[in-house]
Amino acid sequence: MFQQLTDHLFFVEDTCSIYAVCVDGKVLLIDCGTHLKSEGFERLMGKDCSVERILLTHFHRDQCASANRFQADGAEIFIPFAERRFLEETDLLKASYDTYDNYTSYYPGRGTLTDIHSNGYAYDYESIIWCGIRFDVVPLPGHTFGSVGYQFEIDGKLVLACGDLMSAPGKIQQYFWSQWSYMSFQGHVNHLESLQTVASLGLDLILPGHGAPFIPTPSGCYRPSETAGRIV
Repeated sequence: MFQQLTDHLFFVEDTCSIYAVCVDGKVLLIDCGTHLKSEGFERLMGKDCSVERILLTHFHRDQCASANRFQADGAEIFIPFAERRFLEETDLLKASYDTYDNYTSYYPGRGTLTDIHSNGYAYDYESIIWCGIRFDVVPLPGHTFGSVGYQFEIDGKLVLACGDLMSAPGKIQQYFWSQWSYMSFQGHVNHLESLQTVASLGLDLILPGHGAPFIPTPSGCYRPSETAGRIV
């Protein structure tokens, strides 16, 4: 699936939901999936566009497996600072993992297969500037302990790419990830707090890490966009 959301914002469906911000022939991606195969995206990239930067929301492989390929073509990779070891030292973590530890959702094998050499970090509550657009890093622990979202304004819309915090209005993709360790509810508590954070931001559009973009209503309940094309 390929969808233009606003003049400069695009949605591509891969192993995760990928969002492309396109400005003056340059492209910034939020998450990059595994294959990024889309006829629509290929047409977009054919317009003398190049991926210049990628912002990752968390370490799971379905969000970032193709990062090294983009980096080899010149893209800069920014990763959540709190999860840097799961992305930059994935081989070391896999080698040191206790095979008898079956009670954690943080098995390193769910991360990338090769280390990602980051060009910069997404620090909680700080901002990343690209092509005059400010991407505010919003910590959203829950799906993973170091998940972040990126809040930015594009074409008059206040937008949040929330990673896998939500997948649709009132839904999450997989409940399992919030149980960080056996019989612990810390992940669930953090997930609920992150949802409260998002509800307080006054957003025009939410971009989930899996599923289609949707529009929050003033009441705090969320509904999917009813438009088949652009969300404007």
